[in-house]
Amino acid sequence: MKTIRPISDPALRVKEVGDDDLIIIMKPIKNELGCVTDYEAKTVQATDFCASIIAKALQGLSSVLPVSDPADGISLWIKDGCLAFASGDASRLGTMPPTAFEKSLREAFKILPTSDPGDGGPWLCGGMLMRGSTSKNED
Repeated sequence: MKTIRPISDPALRVKEVGDDDLIIIMKPIKNELGCVTDYEAKTVQATDFCASIIAKALQGLSSVLPVSDPADGISLWIKDGCLAFASGDASRLGTMPPTAFEKSLREAFKILPTSDPGDGGPWLCGGMLMRGSTSKNED
């Protein structure tokens, strides 16, 4: 009779996976209420497993990565629908995606005065951003 070694056996552990290797996974079996009642052993080819995981990771990343170059040289961003590394171009540091810029402006417009503050500060005149006058009242 063949002895089954426990999964924690160091002889069963590998550090690399070949394209033709099969990976054993445990698929949950759920009842009509969605509760896991058991597990069924399945196998998946290593290349299919990796492709599936990478596809899910990229799908998740696409919703959170910026669409303009963060220019820090280390971040990822979406360039024309493709994953790209930030340029590291120091002249672009501090730039922000158009959507973030638009959101920032909307928030700023909420607090700007609608009449000239007289101190040279910005104000909104009919929805247009204006530079305030610097008139000094001297009596």
